[in-house]
Amino acid sequence: MNRKIELKIEGLGKFEGLWTPELVTESIIPEPVKKEDEVSTPKTLNITTNFYDFLSSKEIFCELDNGYTYIVDHIKSINVSSRKIIFCKSGFAKLVIGIENYDTKKATQSGHLITLKNGAEILIENVHISQPTQIYNTQSWMPSLFRSVQDPNAKWAAVIKNNDNGENGGFGIGFVYGGLSENNIALIDWKFKGVGLMDAKNPYPGCVLNVTIDNVNADYTNPKKWGDNKTLVKGIFKDDTFTVTEGLNFEFLNNYNFQEDSNSNSSFLIHSGRFTFQIDRKGSLIDWNTCKLRPRPFTGESVTVNNGRAFFIGKEPQAGDIFYINNTGYIIKEKNRTYFTDWTKWGDDKNLDLAFQLACFTDVKLPEDGIYKIEAYEAVFYAPKNEVDAYLVFKANFDFRSYPTTEFGDREIISGATVGHLCYNHDVITLWAKDSSLLGYYRQTQDNGKTNGYNMVNCVGFENEFNPPVPVTKDKNKPMPEVVLEMLAWTKEFS
Repeated sequence: MNRKIELKIEGLGKFEGLWTPELVTESIIPEPVKKEDEVSTPKTLNITTNFYDFLSSKEIFCELDNGYTYIVDHIKSINVSSRKIIFCKSGFAKLVIGIENYDTKKATQSGHLITLKNGAEILIENVHISQPTQIYNTQSWMPSLFRSVQDPNAKWAAVIKNNDNGENGGFGIGFVYGGLSENNIALIDWKFKGVGLMDAKNPYPGCVLNVTIDNVNADYTNPKKWGDNKTLVKGIFKDDTFTVTEGLNFEFLNNYNFQEDSNSNSSFLIHSGRFTFQIDRKGSLIDWNTCKLRPRPFTGESVTVNNGRAFFIGKEPQAGDIFYINNTGYIIKEKNRTYFTDWTKWGDDKNLDLAFQLACFTDVKLPEDGIYKIEAYEAVFYAPKNEVDAYLVFKANFDFRSYPTTEFGDREIISGATVGHLCYNHDVITLWAKDSSLLGYYRQTQDNGKTNGYNMVNCVGFENEFNPPVPVTKDKNKPMPEVVLEMLAWTKEFS
């Protein structure tokens, strides 16, 4: 015999589920003592422990109260493989999750809230999920609601209805993957601002990912509101360091720990005068204001010649420098980056994807490939005594060539795409969309899953790389997926 467990607490809401008697345990939320004067207290409550206990438990229902703001003070990823319903019966509740002005040098939190595992069924209704104010940088902190397991045999569904992520961005859907039994993600009655509405992936043959978008208004039309690839500062060079004295500091470049967890071709630079200086990611920072620089090459050290390029490992040469090997002088006429795939063909350092070496092209042909002793080195950069203008620059898969004639603010050096997109979906999703506006960069790539079609009615946006692999239908009478309709009925008994 199943027994219904129900707990309703003013402010904290209601937690309930169906249990067999032997599974009933004590409530995870203590009953508060209610006082007469509590009616006038602010409707803001910290429920961090209770919320994560609920997600980790066998309980099904979490009812939040209309007009309340609930605080969860950090993001912790919880594996969910069962039914969870988080809802507000009437009106809406606010759920603010995460660390304000998240600083990765001081704290750690997860990048997504719920890991969708096999058996997960998530319904979130009338709960506006947002994050607190974040530090503005080249890729401001934008966590997501979900990340599904990459398993074609996993079956899950998630429906989020009546959601508004506020003014600080974050808490889009996240990375979700198709399955052989058809997985479902549904966004209904959404207002969304910023980066990362969804990353819908379907890479496995025969798998299906149903994406439902109904009355969704998403806006990523002003990418620089959410992050830029460069910022102009003032600073001082001294003893192979650079200290920011005015403007945004190096935290501006801290996009997800300087992307140290990804084998990307991203680079981080200081550009001052005609010169560029490589920032070796987080490990080069003394603090957020001061960064260690690579030292210039010196006489007696070595230079590696490979494929017509000179490499000074761990050093910072500049265009215009002169070095001598085999009694011959070589002027560096161009300095540029190398790429991870190029470097690993011949380098033996396992971590050079995190600190790309700089390729130097010279005025005369270099000798055959090998390692040579530098007989003399003449550098053109010497640290100015006074404060200087400089750009802090993030480069994602872009070159930054410099020459003896380069000028400060060179377009190639400081230009670059902002980090982020509104959507980054595979083409082989199955899309049901109605009365929706997706404005912002839509990325799309081909993959190996199965699509059951695209049906789109009264939709705008969906531009850039959006290119369905099948003809788009506009059937106004086509219902959204049955699984989604069934899940939306779960809360009707409470209305």
